[in-house]
Amino acid sequence: PGFIDAHIHFPQIDMIGSHGEQLLEWLNKYTFPAEAKFQDSEYASMAAEMFVAELLRSGTTTALAFCTVHEQSVDALFMEAQKREMLMIAGKVLMDAEPYAPAELRMEAQESYEASKRLIERWHGNGRCLYAVTPRFAITSTSKQLELAGQLLREHP
Repeated sequence: PGFIDAHIHFPQIDMIGSHGEQLLEWLNKYTFPAEAKFQDSEYASMAAEMFVAELLRSGTTTALAFCTVHEQSVDALFMEAQKREMLMIAGKVLMDAEPYAPAELRMEAQESYEASKRLIERWHGNGRCLYAVTPRFAITSTSKQLELAGQLLREHP
């Protein structure tokens, strides 16, 4: 038995307790800079180890986690969850809309679709790992990206 966290952001592990602000200001000041670090695979792996350890330490045995736009963030989280035999549902965050998705975290809709497809094929149903299609929220995704997210869900029910 354990807790289930149905909405948690893996890349925010280093910013727990950061100063509260209005959402968009907080994202731009704290969250997006933290997420940009996950382009480095070693950093993503270190953060995944700490993240999973903290979840388990608090009694959380299952989580639905948002990763970053970087494929390696998803790989790192699933690899760490597999080591601990933890049920992890996760996906790369989809963000392609200007001006709300910053350039360093923006990925074109088709590129994001292809990356997500690779991740689904690699991880969905691999051990206790399940892939979730995860647009960040409406203002960071174009209509095309949301259409392609729906296509992913139809192709991989």
